Amino acid sequence: KGGAATLLEIAAIVVACVFIGYAQGPITVAVTLIFVALIWVFAGEEGALSRVLDHPALVTLGRWSFAIYMVHMFILTVMMIVARKLDLVPVRRIDFGSVWLNDLFAVAMFGFIVAVAVVAHRLVEQPAQRMIDRWLSIGMVDIAFCYAPQGGERFATNSLDYRILAEWVANGTPAPQPTA
Repeated sequence: KGGAATLLEIAAIVVACVFIGYAQGPITVAVTLIFVALIWVFAGEEGALSRVLDHPALVTLGRWSFAIYMVHMFILTVMMIVARKLDLVPVRRIDFGSVWLNDLFAVAMFGFIVAVAVVAHRLVEQPAQRMIDRWLSIGMVDIAFCYAPQGGERFATNSLDYRILAEWVANGTPAPQPTA
């Protein structure tokens, strides 16, 4: 706890950064194990770095992170297409001829991406989460995970409400009988 946990967090981050920075070839698949260890270290939330990551602003960014991931490449691709049309891209990167302007543009793009992601989070991700919550409350998600073709037959692995299941099965297939 305390100081030892902080040292472990720092060591885990250093190992992950060194591995990502220098690993090449087939060994790079081990990055999954590195991240498993990193998650395990931070899951305890005992060190100083965990407390920093628990800051409300970072937690909010974490909440938006999936939306950021989903929109960033689309926005960057559209931006590059527009930049090419405006002849701002002499090579494969945008260059305004000034390090300061380039940095300001990068910060502005980050802000724009986060703003679009917040809108996507509120208008797409949150409604989808509510829909999934409704599905959970009536057993719909069980259908997705427990009602699937296996050896040409349909099966269920838990006590679903088979009346609901029957309503959602394609082609009017009758509800299956419970399997022990």
